[in-house]
Amino acid sequence: MYQKLLFNLEEIFKELKELLEKYKIFFSLFNLSCLEPVKHLGRRPISRAALTRALIFKNLRSLPTLSDLVAELVSNHASL
Repeated sequence: MYQKLLFNLEEIFKELKELLEKYKIFFSLFNLSCLEPVKHLGRRPISRAALTRALIFKNLRSLPTLSDLVAELVSNHASL
């Protein structure tokens, strides 16, 4: 028995790829080099530029929690 697809998967992935390209272009406009940490003792530093991009992405996507942000970033990274 053959079930008809409700969504055109090629169209969905095409739109997702276009959206990701728009985000890449948007973030390429920012000069976040001033946010890079100064070398110091202690734990390995986290990239402040990457953290800033992630928080901007969270607001653009209207994600309510950081857990949702992590899930979104993991799923987008897997689809690249």
